[in-house]
Amino acid sequence: MNDSADINRLLKRLARGDEDALDELYAMIGGRLFYVALSVTRNRADAEEVVSDAFVAFVQKANTFRAPFNGYGWCARITRNLALNVVRKRGAPTADIDDFFDLSDGVDEAERAADKAAVEQAMRALTPEERRIVVLYYYDDLTVREIAFETGMPKSTVARTLKRALESMRKILG
Repeated sequence: MNDSADINRLLKRLARGDEDALDELYAMIGGRLFYVALSVTRNRADAEEVVSDAFVAFVQKANTFRAPFNGYGWCARITRNLALNVVRKRGAPTADIDDFFDLSDGVDEAERAADKAAVEQAMRALTPEERRIVVLYYYDDLTVREIAFETGMPKSTVARTLKRALESMRKILG
C-alpha cells in the first residue's frame, strides 16, 4: 500500500469516529506536518502547537474530506493555514513560498544554499500561475486533478501549465 491510500483510508476511519485512526495518522504524517508548520512559523513551540491544532481540525473536518483527493495534501493545507494564522496573530510577516526550500536534510550547507538559490531563480522566472501550480504540485503534494479542482482550471490546462513550468525550470537549472 502507498502512503496516499493509507492516509485517505485513515481519514475515512476518522470521519466514522475511529479514535485509533488519529494515532495512526499522527504516526504516519505528524513529523512531516511539523516541518510544514515550522517552515511557516519559524518557531518550534508554535509549530508544535499548530500540529496539535491541526489534528484537532482533522477530527472536526474529517467528514468533509473526499477520498479521490490527496489526503496528505488536505492535511498539509490545513496545517499550513493554521500556521499562517499563528504568524498573522503575532504580527510577523508570513513566510514566502521561497522559504519552503529550507527543508533539505543531510546536505552540505554551501550545497544547500547553491541549490536553494538556483531553485529560487528558476521559480522567479515562472509566471505567477505556473509558480502556483508548481507549489501546489510539489509542496502541497496535490495531483493535477486536485489542482484543477482547487484553482477552477480544466485538468488539461493544469497539466500543460505544469509541463511548461517544469520545462522552463529544467532549462534554467541545466
